[in-house]
Amino acid sequence: MEKTNEAEKAKKFSYKLALELLAAISITFSITWNIKVNKSQYEWNKKIQTVQFLEKREKSNLRLINQRINNVNNPDSLIKLINEDSILNAQIRSQLNEFEDLGIGYNIEIYDGEVIKKFIGTSYIKFNKNMQPYIKYARSKNNNPNLYKEYDICSEALSKMK
Repeated sequence: MEKTNEAEKAKKFSYKLALELLAAISITFSITWNIKVNKSQYEWNKKIQTVQFLEKREKSNLRLINQRINNVNNPDSLIKLINEDSILNAQIRSQLNEFEDLGIGYNIEIYDGEVIKKFIGTSYIKFNKNMQPYIKYARSKNNNPNLYKEYDICSEALSKMK
């Protein structure tokens, strides 16, 4: 009688252990699945937020600026042109601020680099390269070495993307 009772206890224990293991596996799977879904949702939201930011921007501004500065080959001439034309100066500062905002969003992982690269990557990177003399001038003039730094960092990262 005592052996039967112990056998039943052992059998109940093994069923209980099997059910607890099954529950633990189920919970682990559920947590893993939830993390994967949340990560996918986060990545999707980044893409959506990036597209929304890019859709709101003023597209003609960059085109107008590029038309005005395309024939300027000398950094000093570029700075002089920008400083002498208050409308161009305001357009360039506005564009740099917009690209700085985009760079900040990318650098803190709110915006998606692949989306930026596909939408405006070439013009974003080219504008950064063309504006370097003015950016350096503005940093020096404003005594702010970090002015448009996020834009530089983002532009460099995008240029390294495939």
